[in-house]
Amino acid sequence: MISLNSVNVILSSKEILKDITMEVKEGEVFSILGPSGCGKSVLLQNIIGLMKPNKGEIIIDNIDITKCNKKELNQIRKKCGFLFQHSALFDSMTIEENLAFPVLQHTNLSYDIIKEKINEKLKIVGLNGINDKKPSELSGGMQKRAALARSIILEPKYMFYDEPTTGLDPIMSNVINDLIIDLNKRLNITSIVVTHDMKSAFKVSDRLGLLYNGEIIVQGDKEYMKKIDDPYFLQFIEGETNGPIDLNFIKR
Repeated sequence: MISLNSVNVILSSKEILKDITMEVKEGEVFSILGPSGCGKSVLLQNIIGLMKPNKGEIIIDNIDITKCNKKELNQIRKKCGFLFQHSALFDSMTIEENLAFPVLQHTNLSYDIIKEKINEKLKIVGLNGINDKKPSELSGGMQKRAALARSIILEPKYMFYDEPTTGLDPIMSNVINDLIIDLNKRLNITSIVVTHDMKSAFKVSDRLGLLYNGEIIVQGDKEYMKKIDDPYFLQFIEGETNGPIDLNFIKR
């Protein structure tokens, strides 16, 4: 389980996150929605320990990571997989080398076993036989799936997705959405998805939260969120220019 209790983040004298409290239950997918500049990426960076909040607790597996030293934090991160917005594959490496990299860094497994893991994970994401290709030889959707295969190579307990469907066509977006759902069930993963893609969020999520101006305005399960009449949420999902969401804030 992941829980945040009264998390505040201040950057350059500006309060970016304000008393964030949320809980992600074991085995569920929780999506964090919000317009550009609302603090989604900062929130994700704090949850995975790349930033430290000015106040509050971030608890993963009953450990408050805000109090962890570097060694303790690395132990927590070994349980986590990350899918970055732009895939973040190493251009100079083959896909097999990309997938092998975290295993070689964190385990003492023989390369025969590593190769089995690589082939297994590539098969899961539908990319059999691309081991020797470089990222530049793959389409954007294939790169995203290869990055997803790398993110699960150590069989993480937690997955973090940063705008997983950005830049993808509708068909490939659905492929990624289906993989997120499948991996959560297949590997019993607990996931947090940061996105502004409403269709994707409603498809993959068990629960959702809307972040705006550093605050979680509303959160709940899919059925609750579909019926809610919160003006911020309605403006966001309907894409209306008129409403309580400040368009000048979004442009910042």
